[in-house]
Amino acid sequence: MSDASPSMNDAILQVEHLSMKFGGLVAIGDLSFQARRGEITALIGPNGAGKTTVFNCITGFYKPSEGMLTLNRRDGSSYLLERLPNHEIPARAKVA
Repeated sequence: MSDASPSMNDAILQVEHLSMKFGGLVAIGDLSFQARRGEITALIGPNGAGKTTVFNCITGFYKPSEGMLTLNRRDGSSYLLERLPNHEIPARAKVA
């Protein structure tokens, strides 16, 4: 028997096949990851690797060229970030 309630390890953010292009420059190509409740998720890489571009796509500053960004709530509901009007990450989310 499985428990349908969200656990501490449920993904709260899913990034699937994210791509961001600026003209002919591919800043992010086919990136997928999950940020899970109760865990610390980090993006690391050298200068110019696209870390800030990923963050800007998640916060809604940029609209990704391709891919899906899904926010999963504690109650089990989920939202595509691109469909939330003026979506932004609240300060209380402690994103750094």
